[in-house]
Amino acid sequence: MRQIINMQLTLLYKKHFYEILLSLENEPKSFNKLEKTIGAYPDTLNKRLKEMVKYNLVEPMVYVVDGKNRIKHRLTPKGQQLMPKLKDFIQLAEELETTIISQ
Repeated sequence: MRQIINMQLTLLYKKHFYEILLSLENEPKSFNKLEKTIGAYPDTLNKRLKEMVKYNLVEPMVYVVDGKNRIKHRLTPKGQQLMPKLKDFIQLAEELETTIISQ
């Protein structure tokens, strides 16, 4: 059980993991828009998106603009279900940090 929890926390603490999810909460975004919004390096963003697709949290959507295929990423239903829990987790982490720093 502890090993599973450590794996899940490791995933959450990967660079830009939760920022990507939060950024996609209200609307799908292109790779470039995500890159600018969260300030991630392209390689890191690409890795995180692949992980999120693997865990069925994010999915690419292909659409056509001026005869060219474009891709935006959006949360899957599973990713959407995760959002309230993720926000609670972030709030808890912030409260813990505040408590620890104020002592």
